Amino acid sequence: MAGFVGYFLPGFFLGMKVKARQELVLRALPSAIDLISISAEAGMGFDQAVNYVRRQTAGALAEEFGITLSEIRLGKPRIEALNNLAYRTGVDDVKNFVAAIVQSFQLGTSIVETLRVQADSIRLKQRQRAQERAMRAPVKMLFPLVFFIFPALLIVILGPAVVSISQSGFMQ
Repeated sequence: MAGFVGYFLPGFFLGMKVKARQELVLRALPSAIDLISISAEAGMGFDQAVNYVRRQTAGALAEEFGITLSEIRLGKPRIEALNNLAYRTGVDDVKNFVAAIVQSFQLGTSIVETLRVQADSIRLKQRQRAQERAMRAPVKMLFPLVFFIFPALLIVILGPAVVSISQSGFMQ
C-alpha cells in the first residue's frame, strides 16, 4: 500500500501544481498581450515589449517571459525560444499566441495587429469558458440543495403544523 501511495501521490500533487500554474498563465495572458501590443505601438521592438511586460507584471507568465528572453539573449533563435515558451507552459492559448507571432515574424506582417487579434480571441475564449462554468453551477448546487437545504426548510415550515395537529388530537 505504501509503495502504491509513494508511486502515485507525487504525480498527483505535481499534476495539481501544473494545473494551478497553467491557470495563472491563462488568466494573465490577455492583459500581457495588450501590454505588449501597446508597447509595440509605442515603438518598442517585440523583445523590448516582452521585457517591459516581464518587468511590469508578476506571476507565472512574467517568469516564463523572462526565461524566453534569457534564451534569446543566449543566442537561441527567437522562433525557437517562443516555441519553447509554448511547450513549457502547455496552455493552448499560449500555443496559439506563439503560433500567430511566429507566423507574423515569418511573413513580415504587422505584429501590433496580430497581437490585437490574439488578445481579442483569447478574451472571447475566456468569456466562453466562464459562461460554461456558470452553466454547470446549477447542476453542482443540486446535491446540497436536495439533501441539506430542502429537508431543513421542510422541518422549519411543516414542524409547527405537525405539532399543532398532534396537540389537537387529530393523530390519535
